[in-house]
Amino acid sequence: MDLSNNSFSGEIPEAPQSHNCSLESLHLAGNGFTGVFPSVVKRCGSLATLDIGNNQFSGRIPPWVGIDVPALKILRLGLNRFTSEIPLEISQLAELQLLNLANNNLTGLIPREFGKFSAMKNPIISSTGSQTDESNYRDRIDIISKGEEMVLQRTLQLMTGIDLSGNSLSQCIPEELSNLEGLQFLNLSRNYLLCGIPKNIGSLNVLESLDLSLMNCREPFL
Repeated sequence: MDLSNNSFSGEIPEAPQSHNCSLESLHLAGNGFTGVFPSVVKRCGSLATLDIGNNQFSGRIPPWVGIDVPALKILRLGLNRFTSEIPLEISQLAELQLLNLANNNLTGLIPREFGKFSAMKNPIISSTGSQTDESNYRDRIDIISKGEEMVLQRTLQLMTGIDLSGNSLSQCIPEELSNLEGLQFLNLSRNYLLCGIPKNIGSLNVLESLDLSLMNCREPFL
């Protein structure tokens, strides 16, 4: 379902208890929706893409996102007003390939558990031995890579990445992120990460875009 880039506003109503959700993708980006994280998706066990970016959602990101929506491949919550810490439960999304929490009011640490994202741990290889360009699952998503916004409208397996930029995350970049050997872009810019850069980040061989600008980092690269 794609309702993106309209002039919708207000809160997303809750679904009745009897609601049986079979959605595989939900795009609500570019509207004026308000209120807390839409609980209607809690019953969408087959949901692979959730894009609610560029709205006015607020409050905490609920921990159940990482438990009750297990099929998520893309989670885009950027350009909202979410607050508090990133829930550790998000790291339980074994199929997650793209995570965008940019430009919110998130605080606290970058979870070390993010190093457990299974779908980002290995470069995606096709049956021919090259990086895959085919998948049975297709969708579209707006992402920012290499400083430019682009629309990913090809197979989802073509891209893996994390964007946490434009928040108030603090302390250190967890070394565990270097476990994500299939990661293609990482944007941690515009935060308050005070420690040095883990040296193993340089071992991410398929990483195409790394943005660590404007972090107020007090220690040199390691």
